[in-house]
Amino acid sequence: MKIRSKVLLLITTYLILFIGSVAFFIYTVTDKSKVILEQRMNENRKEVRKAIDNNLNFLKVFIDDDTRWDEMADFAHSRKDSAWMNGSFNEAAMKQGVKYVTVLNNEMHPIYFKDIKTAKNENWFDCNNENNKKLFDNHHQRNFFISYNNQLIWVITSPIQSSVDAEHKNKPSGYMVVGELIDNNKLFEIQNMITSTTIELIGKNDFQNQAAQLNTKTGDIIYYEPIQDINGKVAAVFRVKKTSSILIKFNQLFSDSLFLFVNGCIVLMMLLFYLFNRWVNTPLSKIETALHEGNNDSIEDLQDNKSEFGEVARLINQSNHHQQLLEQEVETRKKSEHALKNALEDVKVANYEKDKAEQADLAKSLFLSTMSHEIRTPINGVIGIAHLLLAEHPTASQERYLKLLEFSAKHLKSLVDDILDFSKIESGKIEFAKVSFNLSSLVQDIYLTHQLRALEKKIELKVIHDDNLKNYLVGDNLRLSQVITNLISNAIKFTERGFVSIQYSIAESTPTEMIIHFTVKDTGIGISADHIDSIFTHFTQANMEINRKYGGTGLGLAISQKLIEMQGGNISVDSTLNEGSTFHVSMKFGIGATLNDDLKIKQSTYKKDLDKMNVLVAEDNNINAFVVKQFLSKWNVGRMDFAMNGQEALDKLNANDDYDIVLMDLQMPLVDGYEATKQIRAHANSKINKIPVIALSADASSDTKNNTKSFGFNSYITKPFDPDELFREMIKTTVGYLVSEILCLVLIIINQIKTHRHSRKMQSI
Repeated sequence: MKIRSKVLLLITTYLILFIGSVAFFIYTVTDKSKVILEQRMNENRKEVRKAIDNNLNFLKVFIDDDTRWDEMADFAHSRKDSAWMNGSFNEAAMKQGVKYVTVLNNEMHPIYFKDIKTAKNENWFDCNNENNKKLFDNHHQRNFFISYNNQLIWVITSPIQSSVDAEHKNKPSGYMVVGELIDNNKLFEIQNMITSTTIELIGKNDFQNQAAQLNTKTGDIIYYEPIQDINGKVAAVFRVKKTSSILIKFNQLFSDSLFLFVNGCIVLMMLLFYLFNRWVNTPLSKIETALHEGNNDSIEDLQDNKSEFGEVARLINQSNHHQQLLEQEVETRKKSEHALKNALEDVKVANYEKDKAEQADLAKSLFLSTMSHEIRTPINGVIGIAHLLLAEHPTASQERYLKLLEFSAKHLKSLVDDILDFSKIESGKIEFAKVSFNLSSLVQDIYLTHQLRALEKKIELKVIHDDNLKNYLVGDNLRLSQVITNLISNAIKFTERGFVSIQYSIAESTPTEMIIHFTVKDTGIGISADHIDSIFTHFTQANMEINRKYGGTGLGLAISQKLIEMQGGNISVDSTLNEGSTFHVSMKFGIGATLNDDLKIKQSTYKKDLDKMNVLVAEDNNINAFVVKQFLSKWNVGRMDFAMNGQEALDKLNANDDYDIVLMDLQMPLVDGYEATKQIRAHANSKINKIPVIALSADASSDTKNNTKSFGFNSYITKPFDPDELFREMIKTTVGYLVSEILCLVLIIINQIKTHRHSRKMQSI
């Protein structure tokens, strides 16, 4: 065993013995003594109570022997005078040691009271006290303590019943009350019945719920026994002292244990000193001599030792070699420290570059959001005015120019949307919806949207459906529409003659999912083999000549590829220069309900009527305000007011609270739309704080749309807005979604019936 282990073993043994001795002392002398004293105190309480009851038992004997005399009943009914009481009765009471006597008639009025020992007539028991009256029982004895003239008296009450009264009457002839004084003399008689116990009667004022005193050194026990009167109050207190000799044994045991403990510690310390000197001190002396005097003989002797000192001796002989190694290690560590400092500098530079990149990304997002708002604002005016002019029945040439204007504005809007979508994809903030949609209807709408453009270029646009598709699909229909629209738009743009076709079919199918394969084919300019791999790179087109001739940002295919791949699909292209291109898209969708063949009617066919709705519009751009005003006027609104900023809108609401809805721009001077809506929701007027608020903003970012919900907006519409969408949201937020859908459906059916009747009438003519 090594020296370290030996020393630790000895120290541990010593500590165990010491801690064990201390624990033995605490348990034996302190805790055990206290427990035993508490047990002795509880036993003494019972002995004291028992001694008091036994000493005062003569009163019960007196009551049982003498209170049921027929003569006592006659005395209670006034058939005997007081001479009898002062004679034979008092003699019997005197023999039994009774001090006080009171006799009551059956109406509980005192007819006799006396201090027997002094022969004085003394009304010592208050019979008129209502609490005292409750202590009498018609059939049983009652015993209790009372306080009288600062004295403690033990009292027994008993009904007076003769043999006749007991058989024929429920109520006794009267009551007997006897009492005995509890003083120090009486307590002296009681304590003689208990060994090593002193009982002292103290005043109740000297007792304040004092705790028991347990002296673990002398074994004395002092505790207090309060005596309660008939009212539950303390009448007097017994101070009881009990002397216990039980601790003498414990003290003797502790002295013996302490003696053994001290002697054991001395012996153990001597043994430890001897072993320490043999195992530690002697080897250390040899090592010290070797180090200071250069005496290698002592070190050589220690080298054969298998303990730690032998290892020390061997280490001393090898110190020179180790010193060289240590110097090399120090040099190596210096180099490592220098390398670590350089690495830390590199980390700082990397963190700095990361912060710069994050700031640049934030600045880019802020720039795109701001530019989106600033560009969409005038586009909203252009598209809105084009819608208004097209609704005014223009001439054929005017309609052609207006549609060209509308197409150009929408094309500009699509460029802005491409930039925003690309920013969302790069930041990872794009989300995909899961809705049920009709693929055939979606493709048909895309076809109708591009049909006019195809006719203008005199090319054929055709759709090839898959008749095996009998179910709704579940997925993001808007993103799918964006991808297909992008591919068809590019195909039409790069095709000067021939056709553009879109075909979709079921590639794979399971009970819950299916993969749809889309094919967009054109006979356009095609793509050369050396450029085909770069067409899906953002801001890239096949060559600069194409960019100058056809325009575009080069983001469409890059965005489409990202949208497809983020949903688990894939896109590829086959193309031959000057012969055309074919794009293949495969995407997975969930399977919804079965399609039906009901007549599908466009919602835009019914007449729009807001039924005199009062509208407040907060818009700082005059053109946008003009566009909104024209559409609201066509939809038969009631009162229509405009505000240039959020503060002006709040002032108008405070002046007049009968508005039905608020159309709120987000970015306005003074008070913006966010703050204005926040103050509307916190308004004290319930008509104002519950008014529907629709956000009209040119900012199309998803963060902005999500933030509007937290500020209390009911809905969100992006500029340039679709008039049909604005009308539906105004109906939905004011009337309620379900009511609005029913209303729209009713209007559609009525309008369809009118159209059908008109068609039949024209056919008959």
